[in-house]
Amino acid sequence: MLLQSEQTVFSRMRTPEEHIAWGRSYTPPNDSPELIGEKVREDALRRGIANNNTVPRVERLARSIAATTLHFHEQIVDGNYTKDSKQITQEESLNKDREEIARHLAIEPSPRERAGQYASFKWKVRRCRGLVFGDTMVFFWREGKQRYTGTLGNTQGLKGIYLPVAHDTVLVGKLRKRDPELHGAQIREGAVMTTGKGFICREPPVDCRKLQERIGLMRHELSIEDIDAIAEMTCDYLGIEYEPAKGSLPAAS
Repeated sequence: MLLQSEQTVFSRMRTPEEHIAWGRSYTPPNDSPELIGEKVREDALRRGIANNNTVPRVERLARSIAATTLHFHEQIVDGNYTKDSKQITQEESLNKDREEIARHLAIEPSPRERAGQYASFKWKVRRCRGLVFGDTMVFFWREGKQRYTGTLGNTQGLKGIYLPVAHDTVLVGKLRKRDPELHGAQIREGAVMTTGKGFICREPPVDCRKLQERIGLMRHELSIEDIDAIAEMTCDYLGIEYEPAKGSLPAAS
């Protein structure tokens, strides 16, 4: 996803000549990639695209798009651009993506390891009225301030796994049968805080307004639409027109 967003800045220029023409007419902003990343982070928070969990990735994405674009422009201005420069720039960015993916894989267990983690849990079906359903389906109850999460990662600090399967039924997994459990309002809260866009329910719960205000507060993922919006905001600060759907050339300032 990161590589695709970076490429969009100049991928619509089909020939080396078009790249060079753009580079000679384009005037970069005075802002550094770091400053652009900070501005996009604040914009994303204000627009509801990011939250406290996703802002680090939003800022890294914006910085990477800005840095890649400015580096590409420098290659043209310095006369170092060749037909292979674009491919080299893309490969450098791809290597960064691979490193980031590797870090995530090191944290996130494989499906087989995940099944092994779940195997030792004590499972039961519990009746609980007024449940809601988020787009993450299952959520995890953990110790500490960030008490809910949509991804497990590891079992450290894990207190329970919750999967609402009906408006009045939830599947609960715990390490020990005697471990405490969330009550109905907390289960609704966990489902809502780890969802991305919203939630559905059979009947509006009494705390519906409170739940609406908490949608996505502990969400960890960025959607394709989110990443596209981040790329567009970054291009705005770069002074480049972002129209990936139309396939237009980046506009020079």
